[in-house]
Amino acid sequence: MAEAIIELKSVERHYVQGPRKLTILNGADFSLRRGEMVALVAPSGTGKSTLLHTAGLLERPDAGDVILSGRACGRLVNPELPAEDRRRAFYYSLKPNLLLSIHPDYVNYYLVTPVAPDRTTVDSEWLFHPDNQGDPAFHPEDAIGFWDVTNRQDWAIIERSQLGISSRRYQPGVYSARESIPAAWDRAYLQLMSGER
Repeated sequence: MAEAIIELKSVERHYVQGPRKLTILNGADFSLRRGEMVALVAPSGTGKSTLLHTAGLLERPDAGDVILSGRACGRLVNPELPAEDRRRAFYYSLKPNLLLSIHPDYVNYYLVTPVAPDRTTVDSEWLFHPDNQGDPAFHPEDAIGFWDVTNRQDWAIIERSQLGISSRRYQPGVYSARESIPAAWDRAYLQLMSGER
């Protein structure tokens, strides 16, 4: 059986809503193995997005572990990184077309360049601490493999969405509260197209 490239063990995620504590994930276990493609299918409000946000390190679990192959890729990008940031990842979308992903042991970025209405070029670069070169403990393939699987799944969804959007019957809907980045993109685009600054 192939090695798990991402694994969630006994993950819990809670949100406070007024006086109530809502339990969204309660001891969730999940693993994704190299070469696997999975789909989460469940009714709205059952925790699918929370599970994916936690697996992608966008949200920290309240309990449990999120493991990406069980080992770091190499040395810390910055040896002076505070202890609390050594277990976190940070994701930034820099308008209009740069995506930045900062992890304790690597940084990668994506430069997204539209080349046609139905085609986009994505360039990605990986940055590691220079002392990793020649170190037998350095294995960047863990991170690169994980993001390769994740990105290919995202691109497949985008391609399918593009097919639907190109239909004459397509009508846009409203964004959910978790779609603040695409909503901000749309607002900026519409403002630019209207000539407002």
